[in-house]
Amino acid sequence: MNKKRIAWTAAVCVFAAGAGLLAAHVHPVRPKTKYVFLFIGDGMGNGVTKAAEKLLDHRPSFQEFPVTGFMDTDNVYGEVTDSAAAITAMICGHKTKNGRIGMDREGTTGWESAAILLEEAGWAVGVLSTAPLNHATPAGFYAEAKDRAEYDSLAGQAIRSDFLDVLGGGGFLLEDMESAALLEEAGKRGWIIVDAAEILDEGEAEETGDGEMPDEAEEPGTGDMPAETDADDGPMLVTCEGEYSAPFMEYEIDRLRMEEYGTETVSLADITREAIGILEKKERFFLAAESAMIDSALHQGDLASAVYEVAALEDAVAEAVEFYRRHPEETLIIVLADHETGGVTLPAGYDLAPLETQRASWSRVDGYIRELLEENADEQEFLDMIDHYLGLGSSGTLLLEEEEKELLEAYRAGEKSEIRDALFAILQKKADISFSTDGHTAGPVTVYAFGNGQQEFSGCFDNTEIFRILSELQ
Repeated sequence: MNKKRIAWTAAVCVFAAGAGLLAAHVHPVRPKTKYVFLFIGDGMGNGVTKAAEKLLDHRPSFQEFPVTGFMDTDNVYGEVTDSAAAITAMICGHKTKNGRIGMDREGTTGWESAAILLEEAGWAVGVLSTAPLNHATPAGFYAEAKDRAEYDSLAGQAIRSDFLDVLGGGGFLLEDMESAALLEEAGKRGWIIVDAAEILDEGEAEETGDGEMPDEAEEPGTGDMPAETDADDGPMLVTCEGEYSAPFMEYEIDRLRMEEYGTETVSLADITREAIGILEKKERFFLAAESAMIDSALHQGDLASAVYEVAALEDAVAEAVEFYRRHPEETLIIVLADHETGGVTLPAGYDLAPLETQRASWSRVDGYIRELLEENADEQEFLDMIDHYLGLGSSGTLLLEEEEKELLEAYRAGEKSEIRDALFAILQKKADISFSTDGHTAGPVTVYAFGNGQQEFSGCFDNTEIFRILSELQ
């Protein structure tokens, strides 16, 4: 498991001590909140957090926060929300239709986000996401769009924004615009463009015993570079695209396996720690960080990968908790979901053991299937691949004769998506878990809060309340 996950147990003690510290410092007028962290687990409902607890034998430490609440997520029509309408409600304080970012349902009126209002009040602002940086959720902090699929426009708004101090995570999802041209314009506009390798901790790179990384870790983007980057002269832009998941970051389940083989890759915790180092130079800051790939994994029925993305979120939250320890009276940490994805349930008799031997995300398996089909690989090579990466075979959970027959028929048909869907349907069946949909659901999501102002997040409330709470911090 990830060596950085030692924060799991320690964090619980920190939370308890911090809660006591807050209680011990009751004043007639509460000290002003100066540092706010907003962590968004995209699609993170209670089903996947419970699965994380069971599969990893560990309760996500943010669930130990002293205050919890429940947030409704409906869009303006009372329908199941998408991420665009959800982030607009939370960060702009108004509900809208699905697909809109920062605009009303008619697409005629735009709204300023809480991030912009805080910057205007003198706060430094950072936005991080494991998704492409012009995806709906990160874009909600800096952009307006009638359609969340206006990727080139959103990318342009990102680099032309004049209030962000840090923007980091995945790459950019582009249509007609070239990535090189986008980054060139960003550089001309004053962005300090940071290669992913530059935020890897130098100490971690030396853990191989001889002070150097193995050869396979010396590819572009994975070398030994200093952990802190000088962004005093301009805002920092970091892109960390995955090998098989670009323009998203690496799925955590893949990143951890890469670490086992000596290839250091950037995590959400890494970029969170780097962003804190930049933002804390200012008097006050707001940092939003999204673990986006909980949602994308659940859309594909891949519960194990979603669980590891919850763990990646937890590691990032631990970085904020470490900051809280230095500024206990001035820091607020919020962890929430924008909506639930998948309708994940763990019915009576469920058994997650078949997921314990899964070693790759749906995205990487999808890439491997594509490569096997392109190479006209034989059926045994396909079976060896799913045995090695999904544990479906002799190394993990044995396939029934009819299951193997179903998979081989799909493989011979050559439809990549059908092969992938069949694989994860079998994993779900063997674990006896249930997905009610491959989309989003309407259920309320849990909000966890810790620190100065935590009481604002108790009880049941609408997603637009997040904007109200943040905007009142000015």
